[in-house]
Amino acid sequence: MKPSANLREYVRQELLSELLEGKYPRTIPITEKQLIEKYQVSKSPVRDALIELCSEGILQALPRYGYMIVSYTPGDITNISNFRRFTEPRYMDYYWEKFTSEQLDSLEALVRRHEEASLSSTPVEHWQMNSEFHLALASVCQDPFYSQILRQTLQKHIVAFSQFYWDYWNRESIRLFPAHHRDILSCIRRQDRSAALEALEADIATFHIPV
Repeated sequence: MKPSANLREYVRQELLSELLEGKYPRTIPITEKQLIEKYQVSKSPVRDALIELCSEGILQALPRYGYMIVSYTPGDITNISNFRRFTEPRYMDYYWEKFTSEQLDSLEALVRRHEEASLSSTPVEHWQMNSEFHLALASVCQDPFYSQILRQTLQKHIVAFSQFYWDYWNRESIRLFPAHHRDILSCIRRQDRSAALEALEADIATFHIPV
């Protein structure tokens, strides 16, 4: 049943999940009419959702034709991964002294919830949990600009990553990923700065192109 409060966000989330699952061919335009019929909503929330996905670098508008999925290359994934590897550890290192016991307890609760949910999560749900953890970690910096850029980068990372990796993901590999988050948190709690930075970089490197 569609929520009545925010149809734009409903359409965006539903469409994004299906894009990540590869349910739309990258060679065939997606049209507003198609989505209006699919989601049984008016034109306005569909158009707003499409515009937002375009601004996030997920779709590209083609005048008079519709919207195409932005195709990413292996080089794009490498560039996104490198940006994260060079940025996230640097920010955590710079703002290391800002970690409080309350923030660590909050991260602990988040990691525990993700560990429990990972046993039955889909790849999309796993990525959402992964993004939630990294954004929670970044919130310690109390830098809204950084958090905004990271959120956009994480979104592009999963879109690019899913185009190459969807068919390779399996339940076993999904269960392994949250362990990095536990490692990062454990290192922070024992004030092992160097190990925490290494664990964070290792977690980012988890999302690579399959060979």
